[in-house]
Amino acid sequence: MTGTIANPYMEVMFEGINPRTFSFTFKMIPRNAKEQVTIRDIVKQFKFHQAPEVRFAGQSNYWLFPSEFDITFLYKGAENPWIHKISTCALTDVQVEYTSEGQYTSHNDGSPFSTILTLEFTET
Repeated sequence: MTGTIANPYMEVMFEGINPRTFSFTFKMIPRNAKEQVTIRDIVKQFKFHQAPEVRFAGQSNYWLFPSEFDITFLYKGAENPWIHKISTCALTDVQVEYTSEGQYTSHNDGSPFSTILTLEFTET
């Protein structure tokens, strides 16, 4: 009647794939002062390696790339064949939460009772 017919085919334009992202969350509760210092150092290291470094002091237009990470899941000292492999990643987000129980609580020295560290990585 109208001289038209429905097209049974779909046309899709492939523009590439987005890099995969992975998020890991760690809840750390220290048992003593030494472990509290270790947790603080772990958080500082991840925050440091997330950001790019300035190449030349006093010049903000030269930057070095941020650190890259090779993530491997281990089982009994060897790579776990049951968990997917992740290629080289960059740390794209670091979130630190000191209120894991809904409110901030601390020890007598002011150090937090617990720390939740969330790391987000993006494959390069």
